[in-house]
Amino acid sequence: MKKVKGSRMRWSRQKAPTTKSKKDILYGLLCLGAFFLIFVFGLLYMGRGTAEKWKRELSIINANNKFGKGIITNMKSYKGHSIDITYKVGGKTYSKSSSWDTNPHGLRVGDSIYLRYAVDSPSLMVHVLQRDY
Repeated sequence: MKKVKGSRMRWSRQKAPTTKSKKDILYGLLCLGAFFLIFVFGLLYMGRGTAEKWKRELSIINANNKFGKGIITNMKSYKGHSIDITYKVGGKTYSKSSSWDTNPHGLRVGDSIYLRYAVDSPSLMVHVLQRDY
């Protein structure tokens, strides 16, 4: 081969495609599976704590309760159902943020709502839109 003056010969080497070994693939899948399990158990743990707290509060309400009325101050139905209720017990005003399951009466912000509250701890209440009422 004759080399022309001023030109450079370039040799190009193509890299061979890398293949992952079965060991690398297995390691990746195990890491992904471990991450998934940690995530799922974390969600379950958080949900369990919330459910236990609600059961304790509901048992206090059911032990000694009175009925009352409150005013809906805020209500959301996008990305979960939440409701804010303000009510008075013994001259003191309480505000509670809660969830709601169904709204068969079409209640809106500003409407009054029936609720049950604990006599011993009036800050604990359950309202008519909840399943446990």
